[in-house]
Amino acid sequence: MRFEEKTQKWWQLSIVWLDEDIPKLLREVYEETARPQGIDSVVKSILVHYKVFNKKRISVHEFRNWYSRWVRRLKELLGLPWEMTPHRLRSAHIAIMAELRIPMEMALSNLGFGVGWEDATTAVIFYLRFSQTLLRDYLQQAEEIKKRILAELGA
Repeated sequence: MRFEEKTQKWWQLSIVWLDEDIPKLLREVYEETARPQGIDSVVKSILVHYKVFNKKRISVHEFRNWYSRWVRRLKELLGLPWEMTPHRLRSAHIAIMAELRIPMEMALSNLGFGVGWEDATTAVIFYLRFSQTLLRDYLQQAEEIKKRILAELGA
């Protein structure tokens, strides 16, 4: 669990639903870097562990600049037709939840799937925009249920 200053809330990330390698790597980072150096931030621990930054104290400004620079590079690294920003990348989180078929109510809440969304309206827009496959599947399921009901009614 982590307290977020912006929302004044505690958020949790349950690692049990992630790939099994990730919890092992996070434990390694914690045991080898975070605990011995007294770092209480997951992000800072990872950055120090993998020597992205060689110091324990990383300011929010330093991290923001580093993160923004690398997120912008995603355009060229992935050959994307649009600019990437930290905000756009954050919207990808809700899209991933949609593709994993995590119900929107769970993806928006603080149930361990990552940082929740304070503005549900924005999250709904991203969830629906990026989950067209999921929407098509729901419509197909609805059509199949309708056909089954009509068949049972003899129509």
